[in-house]
Amino acid sequence: MLISHLPLLAHDFEVDGIYYNIISSNNRVEVTYKGSLHDSDYNEYTGDIAIPRIVNFNGVTYSVKSISDDAFNGCWDLTSIEIPSSVSLIEEFAFYGCKGLTSIEIPDSVEYIGEDVFDGCNDNLVITILL
Repeated sequence: MLISHLPLLAHDFEVDGIYYNIISSNNRVEVTYKGSLHDSDYNEYTGDIAIPRIVNFNGVTYSVKSISDDAFNGCWDLTSIEIPSSVSLIEEFAFYGCKGLTSIEIPDSVEYIGEDVFDGCNDNLVITILL
């Protein structure tokens, strides 16, 4: 019996510092957290993030459709985020505790925003809904 000491990761792949899970056989992905746990030291998105509409990995093109629960949870040094028009779902606690987050752009394609998505964020957070 072979026992591995490698940590289980919460993502299927990474491109340009953003981590993704494949969510359907139709080449759809969600943005997720980096480490094995959303609140681990490995969840270190920082600065200004622009999520792409599509992402290519191993010769396959994926459409970015959602932001997973806890994807950016606890990313204190995340300052702004731009979400593409391909995203229709932002799950629970996606930006929970992002104290450094000062601005976020949400496209009108987003049909659902989960509970407590912005709890614990900067009191001066500017949320822009793009029409």
